[in-house]
Amino acid sequence: DWLRAKKPSVRAATYASYEGLYNNHVKPAFGHLRLKDLDYRRIIALFESLDEKDLSARTVAYVGYLLRTVLEDAVRKGLIPANPAKLAVRRTYKTDEARYLNQEELKRLLNAAKGERLEDAFILALHTGLRPGEWLGLPWDAIDWKSSKLTVKQALKEVNGEVSIGEVKTKAGMRTISLSKEALAALRRRRKRQIEEKLACGPSWHNEHNLVFTNLQGGLLRRTNVSERDFKRVCDRAGIEGASLHTLRHTHASILIYQGADIKVISR
Repeated sequence: DWLRAKKPSVRAATYASYEGLYNNHVKPAFGHLRLKDLDYRRIIALFESLDEKDLSARTVAYVGYLLRTVLEDAVRKGLIPANPAKLAVRRTYKTDEARYLNQEELKRLLNAAKGERLEDAFILALHTGLRPGEWLGLPWDAIDWKSSKLTVKQALKEVNGEVSIGEVKTKAGMRTISLSKEALAALRRRRKRQIEEKLACGPSWHNEHNLVFTNLQGGLLRRTNVSERDFKRVCDRAGIEGASLHTLRHTHASILIYQGADIKVISR
């Protein structure tokens, strides 16, 4: 009931996360119980069983969060007198420190990316701090060539294997970014290459969203493919470990900090 009521008010990816936690972990353990029979001891036993499956501390903590939230909603609606999840020890997890590239790694990455089809995408990400979904969903009409600026107004979403274009994550995510000479040069190279790809593809070319970065037929790229195939290949060639597409965003922020930019400005 809680999931059904929640669905219209959250992003598709958030809902898919809630639904996955419920179907994979909560329902198998508690689906046969009446709500009034769910007590804190059963919840503790669930946490212990998840630990035995070697699930990450993050996943177990998220299951705990889901249970506390849902059962608190049941309390408000008078379905149960108290929230048993509050009596179970709260599970937490530590977030890893943001991974960024140092100067030597950055040089190796850029050298390894030369000649790659998405080389200019990686350069743009480094020079703008865009989230992966933002540059994967970047349309050409978001670029102001005269003022050397770029407006973030949409992003690529990937939920349960389905890719689509939607709004950015938050209102604060809608922003305008100044483009460096290197970023502008990367975009110009990409525009030239896209024209060549369109001509080579012929009638089957279909860039419905007028995107800067597409597959060879003009369609949406999959973030998972870009991450696990294209970016991983570059990192392996450069001898870089522990990096992800989001590392490019963290690296951009680290360079701004190194240059003495105001931390609040960087955050915005």
